[in-house]
Amino acid sequence: MIPHIKQLILKGFSENPIFLKLHNFLLANRDNKITDNIKSEILALEQLSTEQVKSLNEKEFKKILRHAYTTTPYYKTLFDKYNIDTTNWSNYREIPVLNKSIIKDHGKDLISSNYDIKFLGKRFTGGSTGQPMEFYTEKRGGLRDNAHHWYLYHLIGYKPGEIILGFYGRQVSEKYTDKNIYWNKTIGDNVFGDYVFSLFYLNDQTAPYYVEKIIALRPTILRGYPSFLNSLATYILSNNIRLVLNIKGVVLTAELCSDIQRENIEQAFGCKVYLEYGHKEISVFCHSTATSYKYFSAPLYCYLEVLNDDGTETPIGQVGRIVTTGFCNYGMPFIRYDTADLGRVSSRNGGVVTLSEIMGRSQDYLIDKNNEKINLIATIYRYKIDAFKRIKRWQIKQNVPGKIEILIIPDTQFSKDDELEILNTVELFKKFIVEFHYVDDIPKSKIGKHLAVLQNI
Repeated sequence: MIPHIKQLILKGFSENPIFLKLHNFLLANRDNKITDNIKSEILALEQLSTEQVKSLNEKEFKKILRHAYTTTPYYKTLFDKYNIDTTNWSNYREIPVLNKSIIKDHGKDLISSNYDIKFLGKRFTGGSTGQPMEFYTEKRGGLRDNAHHWYLYHLIGYKPGEIILGFYGRQVSEKYTDKNIYWNKTIGDNVFGDYVFSLFYLNDQTAPYYVEKIIALRPTILRGYPSFLNSLATYILSNNIRLVLNIKGVVLTAELCSDIQRENIEQAFGCKVYLEYGHKEISVFCHSTATSYKYFSAPLYCYLEVLNDDGTETPIGQVGRIVTTGFCNYGMPFIRYDTADLGRVSSRNGGVVTLSEIMGRSQDYLIDKNNEKINLIATIYRYKIDAFKRIKRWQIKQNVPGKIEILIIPDTQFSKDDELEILNTVELFKKFIVEFHYVDDIPKSKIGKHLAVLQNI
């Protein structure tokens, strides 16, 4: 009722710029306070014993299990069917693992009755598995996610007011690129970067402008895709450029990072690399520290499991499937969600897990007719394409430069109009000759992943 009244008030004042400016300021202050409070809770974990951290993690786990059982039709039916013990959740491993296919088929039944879907945020993900999905999140979940990023920056040594630069796939208007400006300034206190540099325009001719701007901004933290930052690092090292900057750390995310890339980046920018693992579903968050490149799962973010194919716990030192129960999204809880990623277990303290490596994520790329390599991570999966709802799974296959095949396992409603929407929306595809092929199955890779790209060049 209250959110509905709020929407009516906002609608009535929507043409009043002074009101809207004040409203946005108050909302930003409220959100910052929530984020700061969550960050304080994360900081407090540093004073706890491993047993206390485990207990707190399990408390959050049981809390969201109870919430899911009492407020969502899907989990109520599922837990009753499998006789899940809802008093102490001792047999929680009997809960079937959730995957993207189930979410697509039962999406609305996963939404909590405590939330009106109109006030949940809609998100899309294609992920490195090539299986697109639509889902919903509550706003507070995004703030909890932000708090964990700020905590990582705290570990790196960030101080309020210092500059963070992001390096992702973002389009920049031609009126700026014509002036050799390949970045955008973000609005407000943005955890993902005060400025965002676009990977779309980086080449040997434009690299000097990127480096010049980085030097001018004097950032404390860089964050982005390993392949992008490695390209910049390679340019800096090849041209013997010495950056007289105080960069405290580089956070790498969204792709696997090779040792060579990490070493290049650390040498070029004169600081340590921090590895981060998360996804759009805000169900998992892991990060490395100043003393290790291992991935440590966040106790107040998720309950992490690493499982064998038969559902048993993967032994220490071995590789298993990463399955997670997230604490960020009470609007549409994901219980025992299969990320489709693989990880090697280094240590386990209940649902608090350390991974020595994460496998299955690939630096997918295509090669255009000019033999230029184009990274895909941020070019395809950022689009909100309605056609994704009618695709069970897809894969891009390339055998020759400048030409790609898009293999699709369609549902019964997928049509030629959906092909056109994909072609007209994804700017990248306009650079290639594209052929669509409908298939019944898309084989897994040798390590059990559904690859988004099958690159044969």
